Amino acid sequence: MTDPTAADSGRRPAVAVIVGVTAVLAALAIVIVVLVNRNNRPSGTEEETLPTAGVSQPPAATPTAATGVSAGATPSPLVRTTPPKPPTDCPNCEMTGDNIVYLVGGSGLHTARAGTWHSDGPSRATDLCSWEADTGKGTIGKSVEHDTDVILQAGWHFKSNGCKPWRWVSA
Repeated sequence: MTDPTAADSGRRPAVAVIVGVTAVLAALAIVIVVLVNRNNRPSGTEEETLPTAGVSQPPAATPTAATGVSAGATPSPLVRTTPPKPPTDCPNCEMTGDNIVYLVGGSGLHTARAGTWHSDGPSRATDLCSWEADTGKGTIGKSVEHDTDVILQAGWHFKSNGCKPWRWVSA
């Protein structure tokens, strides 16, 4: 009679090796797929993310202390097919005029909704669109030559100069 454990002992290491090799090959395949997809993405298809400090342009090399937003490198333009538009019949969904201080989250004259706002950039081709927001803990701001987005939180005060009208995009 044959010892049943003797036959199994030869198969167990072989099965373990096959399972291990399969796991390593699967992990390697996943890494290759991720790398290929990352490197083959057409330019301009990166997701548009808006930092909570308020600037929609991609961060550059060196963060600034006041805003937490980077400065010094050339920002890449955001890809938009059409300019964002506020919902219809939306009170407090547009900010216009130079140096008018808007209270974010308030009600009444010169108030604005909290959320993401968009301007198509400078009102004149030779100017900059400059904005600043008083957060209650400091002031953040930026001057740009192109369209821009800003994220405003309730309780902040916002004003701009030389910008086309600001339109509320989303909460």
